[in-house]
Amino acid sequence: MTQLRMLWISILANAIPAFVSAQVNTKTDAYTGYAYKPGTQSLVYKEQNTEKYINNKHTETQTSYYSQSNQLIATRTLDFSNSLYTPSFKTEDLRTGYMEGVAVTGYQARMFVRKDKTASIKEKVITLNAPMVIDGGFNQFIKDHWSQLMQNQAVVFNFVVPARLNYYNLRACKIAATSTEVKIRIEPNSALLRWIAPPIIVNYNILTRRITNYEGKSNITDDEGSNSVVTLVYPDKGP
Repeated sequence: MTQLRMLWISILANAIPAFVSAQVNTKTDAYTGYAYKPGTQSLVYKEQNTEKYINNKHTETQTSYYSQSNQLIATRTLDFSNSLYTPSFKTEDLRTGYMEGVAVTGYQARMFVRKDKTASIKEKVITLNAPMVIDGGFNQFIKDHWSQLMQNQAVVFNFVVPARLNYYNLRACKIAATSTEVKIRIEPNSALLRWIAPPIIVNYNILTRRITNYEGKSNITDDEGSNSVVTLVYPDKGP
């Protein structure tokens, strides 16, 4: 009896991992973006993105940023395993040591920022008040509210900005559309703040709902150390 039980345990021990691994389907999707100074072909940086999917669920995005001379200058990791709107993430500039990110636990988000390699990390914890969006979660939020936008309805949300250790109330609006592309404007929901804060313009392919280009302030500094406005283009496909 003991030998039979040990044999049964051995069979289960070998069968269960094989069964579990057979149920997990992992795939990746890669795309490249090129950031230019607006109205020019002057390259500011290039970004290479790899999205990871487990059983068709988007769980992670890894981004590597490269200079005009193809040197790795920054990295970003987005963790979508708990939420597509409010991922944990960290961006780090390898040149200066600048770092920012958000660590999400339940309904709490710990924002953190470091000015450079010699500076201490500043942080602040906030409660995620829906609708809340963090970094790359913005793209999925727009796609999930596509029908409202196409009906010319404004979509309002709170956007976390770890560099300011705060979040801001924004709105997204459709401002133009053709048979192939939709132009979305992101701006403060406050009319007063719209006077002083420039909008972000994002163009989407109307069929794939992938970003084709983006114009707004970059989260990666240029050679002069400033977060200037860039036009980010995805020539093949975007996020």
